[in-house]
Amino acid sequence: MSSSAEVINLEACLTPIPGDNPAGENLQYAGLHDEIREARRADEELAQGQWQRETKVADWSAVINLAGNALETKTKDLQVCAWLIEALVRVHGFTGLRDGLKLMVGLHEKFWDHVFPEIDEGDLEARANSLAWMSRQLEDAVKRVPITKCRGGVDYSYYQWEESQKFDVPDTLETLDSDALARVEARRQQAAEEGKITGEQWRKAIMRMQDGGTPRAFYEETSRRLDECWNAFLALDKVMDDKFGQQTPGLGNLKSALDSVRSLIAKLVKEKRLAEPDHVDSSLAAKSLTDSAEAGRREAPNALRRSGPIQSRQDALRRLEEVAQYFHETEPHSPVSYLVGRAIRWGQMSLSDWLNDVVKNDSVLDQLRETLGLKGGTNASGGADES
Repeated sequence: MSSSAEVINLEACLTPIPGDNPAGENLQYAGLHDEIREARRADEELAQGQWQRETKVADWSAVINLAGNALETKTKDLQVCAWLIEALVRVHGFTGLRDGLKLMVGLHEKFWDHVFPEIDEGDLEARANSLAWMSRQLEDAVKRVPITKCRGGVDYSYYQWEESQKFDVPDTLETLDSDALARVEARRQQAAEEGKITGEQWRKAIMRMQDGGTPRAFYEETSRRLDECWNAFLALDKVMDDKFGQQTPGLGNLKSALDSVRSLIAKLVKEKRLAEPDHVDSSLAAKSLTDSAEAGRREAPNALRRSGPIQSRQDALRRLEEVAQYFHETEPHSPVSYLVGRAIRWGQMSLSDWLNDVVKNDSVLDQLRETLGLKGGTNASGGADES
């Protein structure tokens, strides 16, 4: 299925600003940053007693308008982009995260030499701080995206699923004695007082669509959006490694959140496919089985060749690609597909290129090159290094 429509104009945001500097002007002290901070500011929800006052809530739509317009027409700024991504997730969920991460990748790829914050005599700390801040904020935002969609009910997020596990209540109470019933009631009461949901409420939210719960199609679509987010995350992680080197801030908080939510959604998709199976016409099913058997007979020789000894270096890399794809589809929360994918990329590099990719310390790299007899990215005989 094709991707959902973009929620921001990526092309416009990645078009150079007219003038001498394609990144436009630094608006950090021109009021823009303060406007965005005020738009995203929210008062803490605390008991106010008899002194009641109106609380300030974040205006995420205003953040999107301010940051998006600035990136299109005035500046290319990593911190402004980070604010925009946070707001996109709050308003548009995982589609917003996908497009926001793509935008951040584009700013790194197209505007690295000019993008704000500027590099201070080789020091990338200001830029790294913007990315680290983004990762922390997105960990929270991702876990607040609704992951239920039931009829006439309240939509729940990953955070609320976590809460429901702490306040689980059995579906059937008939077999419980009076003490156990009292504990269940106390748990329900505590959840209500703390504004949390119980496991019972969560299960009702994800029950069969016919019974008012979240439909299977919702989880399958959410799974596809999360796969797109993961691909955008990997692209950003790679370009950050390339640009920041050893100064890269990493995206551990965001990765942790994506891993957690993807794992839960993958589990729910499997459960939904069992609870709400496809309805297939019996004659069509029989034809499908016949066609599958015939296809299997035709493909058997190729399958036998693939399961035999590896025939060449390219054959080995192709098999690794199959392994990576398998883990990507069956265990999307696992790092295996990412690590195998990186191994495939390394397998297509020369030794010199591989060292450049892996070793970020120039002095260590020079020592390794000298030890291995490498000069200027070529081997001792003057040809390309062998992998």
